[in-house]
Amino acid sequence: MLQTLLDSCAALGVPLTAAQAEKLCEFGARLLEQNRVMNLTAITEPQAVAKLHFADCLALLRIVPFSCIRIGEGYYSSVSGTSFEGTGI
Repeated sequence: MLQTLLDSCAALGVPLTAAQAEKLCEFGARLLEQNRVMNLTAITEPQAVAKLHFADCLALLRIVPFSCIRIGEGYYSSVSGTSFEGTGI
């Protein structure tokens, strides 16, 4: 998942540090783990989570400054309508 996320963000021209990518991957692993017991997403492969959940949302950073989508302690995905609470990115 980590390399897919880094590669996808690089291809999109979205700067992402290794630490930020690792945090997202931790969140992705938790998402997939919780998805086993409740229906959170139809995306169940780690590489697909990296591309379709994270890189896809982060692509907005090319257009919208990161500070514009910050809400409270987490960060809001204007694409999916979800908040990545506590990710620290």
